[in-house]
Amino acid sequence: MNPGQQPPRRTPAALAAVASKGSSLEILDRLGVGGVAEVFRAIRRRPGAAPDLVVVKKMRQEAAQNPFFSERFHAEADLLQMLHHPNVAGGHEVGLLDGQPYVTIDYVDGRDLGAVLRELRERFHVLDTAHGVYIVMELLRGLDHVHQLRSPAGQMLNVVHRDVTPENVLLGYDGSVALTDFGVALLNGIELQGEEPAVGKLGYLAPEQVLRQPLDGRTDLFAVGCILYELCVGQPAFPRAAGEPDEAVLERLLDGRVARPTKVDPAFPRDLEKILLTALERKPRNRFPTAARFLAALDELAFARSNERALLADFLKDFFWLDYRQGRVTLPTT
Repeated sequence: MNPGQQPPRRTPAALAAVASKGSSLEILDRLGVGGVAEVFRAIRRRPGAAPDLVVVKKMRQEAAQNPFFSERFHAEADLLQMLHHPNVAGGHEVGLLDGQPYVTIDYVDGRDLGAVLRELRERFHVLDTAHGVYIVMELLRGLDHVHQLRSPAGQMLNVVHRDVTPENVLLGYDGSVALTDFGVALLNGIELQGEEPAVGKLGYLAPEQVLRQPLDGRTDLFAVGCILYELCVGQPAFPRAAGEPDEAVLERLLDGRVARPTKVDPAFPRDLEKILLTALERKPRNRFPTAARFLAALDELAFARSNERALLADFLKDFFWLDYRQGRVTLPTT
């Protein structure tokens, strides 16, 4: 596949053939539904492998009839199948389910970071700084894999996720962290015809997304900076007051107006503040150039303890104990 070339779309016959290669799915429950796809939890059975839990993302019939949505769905499925990293929810099989295209995706038994942040606010609880730094370090490991991804022919794909938000960061009850939802990812700077402006979520958009300027991996790193700020400072980097219009938030974003963490909390670690402000620089050239460099800067601070994963797991299972206990699925042995 040449740079910028889109992989060939699979025909319904080809999808059905893939789905019939001995793999079967037992749908357990629906996790969510959007304008383009439904998401289910399922047990996957494969010859020679133990049954496991997966996420099934299936196109909705009405969306499958729209060329733009269909192209976007298949592009995401192709990308997911190239992603293989413990900090990324990658894809597996593609096929047809009830006549509609689907892709199976790694299942993370836990909660998304957005849900965790909402619960923290509702309970007036503050996340331990070490937990927050650990989460972001794991997220950066996943993003480094995404940004360095190459095609099967060895060519850089220059992937930009474009929607790195708390809702797209999964926290497992085992302390794992995984980036998910590549539905609006950009490859080699190519946008599909009909693309809407400023794809992403307000509060995590980088200035260049708003201005419709060229994007690269540093765009995602800006969003990671917003997440790190929210986790460690306890409030969004670009908060929105009740009744405040989007334009006011965008104006602060484009002007680079973000409250210094030490102004919010004089005891905030100054070394961590420096990293945060670098990640949130208005101009991409002033940010960390790569996820690996961002990760190295955080690693030097040594906030995350050697057993941080286990500590985060204990916190999540205790904080969401009812969900954790009720969400257990006993997998069959065959």
